[in-house]
Order: sequence, then structure tokens, then C-alpha cells
Amino acid sequence: MQSTNPGSLTFHLVYKTGAAQPRARGFVADAERLTPIRTASQDVYLSLRTFQSSYFDVITSIREAYRVLRPGGVFLVSVANAFIGDGDAIVPGLVIPHTSIVDRDRPFELAEKIRRQLTILRFEDVGIHSGPTEIYAFARRTV
Repeated sequence: MQSTNPGSLTFHLVYKTGAAQPRARGFVADAERLTPIRTASQDVYLSLRTFQSSYFDVITSIREAYRVLRPGGVFLVSVANAFIGDGDAIVPGLVIPHTSIVDRDRPFELAEKIRRQLTILRFEDVGIHSGPTEIYAFARRTV
């Protein structure tokens, strides 16, 4: 297992998964630069609640996911569709970066952007599944 930040929740989840699945190999890396990972070497690309970040390039990240996935490999990304607000209330949507405005359409627009890029890169079985607090974009790399 490889990670860049031993204090992060992701770091601990990667190691916990490794303990449960000793043959699995997990990586934690910048989405746009998966340089520690060899081309066409991974069966699964998984990124949870990171693609809504305004700090990285979604299209570059999907291209990197394509690069590291083996033919037939699975791509799965979640986008937050809500967050916990005042009084532990679930607030649908996402905050527009650098504002306090909640946009209910932003998660769906982002999921559609991901879906379009997966299609452009000729992933197969491309789809989106929406739940009350998450939207999942999934696909399989062309064989």
C-alpha cells in the first residue's frame, strides 16, 4: 500500500482494505498525476467524494484513470450530492467554490461532465447512479 499522507482518513482506509484483502494493492496519489502507478496496471480506479473539489482538473484526472486501468478495468467515482448543514440537517447540492451559495444542480452537472469524458475516451458500460447523498459515475475501460 502506498500513500502520501499518513494522517489522512484515506490513508487509513487504504491500509484497512489492504489488511482485509492482502493481495490488493492500493494507492493514494494526486488525481492528475498518478505517476507512481504503471500504465495499464490496475483493475479498479476508485475515487470517493474528490471530483467535486475545485482544486484539480476533472478531465486530466479521468485521462490518468484511463491510463492506469487495464483493459476491462473498472472506473468508479462518487460525487457528493449533499452535505451536513446546521443542526445536522442534510442539505442537497454543493457549495459553489469561493461562495456560500448552495447549488442543487452542481453535483449533477459534474456527474454529467464525468460521463461525457468517459464516453469521449471510449470507456464502455458508462453510467450514472444517483442516490440521496451521492452520485456514482462508473465505466469499464475498453478491452
